[in-house]
Amino acid sequence: MDHRSSVRVAPLFVPAALVMLLSSVACSSSFADAPNGGSNATSEADLTGLVLTDADDGRTVSVTEGTDVVVRLQSNGSTGYQWAVASTDRTFGYPYAESYVDASTTPGTAGAQRFVWRTKAGPLSMIGAHTVTMEYRRSWETGVPPLDTFTFTVDITGAACPALSPPGPGFCPDGEIVPREDDAGCITGYDCEAKRPPPGPCVVGGCSSEICADEPRASACVFMPEYACYRTATCERQADGQCGWTETPELVSCLVNERRAD
Repeated sequence: MDHRSSVRVAPLFVPAALVMLLSSVACSSSFADAPNGGSNATSEADLTGLVLTDADDGRTVSVTEGTDVVVRLQSNGSTGYQWAVASTDRTFGYPYAESYVDASTTPGTAGAQRFVWRTKAGPLSMIGAHTVTMEYRRSWETGVPPLDTFTFTVDITGAACPALSPPGPGFCPDGEIVPREDDAGCITGYDCEAKRPPPGPCVVGGCSSEICADEPRASACVFMPEYACYRTATCERQADGQCGWTETPELVSCLVNERRAD
């Protein structure tokens, strides 16, 4: 990409002074009044994420959720050309920080534009693959193909859970050890909860002995013909742990016949 390492003389029929004026306006509108020319510049020492450069065009990279993605591309602001995001998806979005880094103090010397994306922002998960395309063009030119493009794909994966040893013997001798998890499903600790007593036997209740429950229950003394079916039925705990009448073929048939007769 030699066009960014030095000032390119483009075959435009525009006075040189006008080109320089437009270039300075374009640069100042994006990077005015800030260190290194960037209004929201991030110092190099603060960047601990993955860095992509011009050589990474078309590359797919994998990062753990929460790791910043930094794109650093050669750019020469004196030509009027700037890098900008041309396409991205709604989840990954646009960079939260942009800056221009000068290569030297010599006017017209090529530098670099730096863009920083976060891979975790708020409650929205960014896990998955995201493709971004950037274009190197002059902002005031319409209907003109970009001078260059840069595309990258970021595959964001969930953070690995830290290894946590289970509690030792004696931590919960008379209770039940229950793991404590965070929002990501990682175990952050253990709690000792009292053991629940085993459920007692089921009890037949009701005025007509038609109720099967954990404890005796009363009911209105209104006899229904199908209540007679429960006299030979079994009241016990069912698969869901609740008390109820075991639905044998005999019980089901008896209930159907009595309800039809009624």
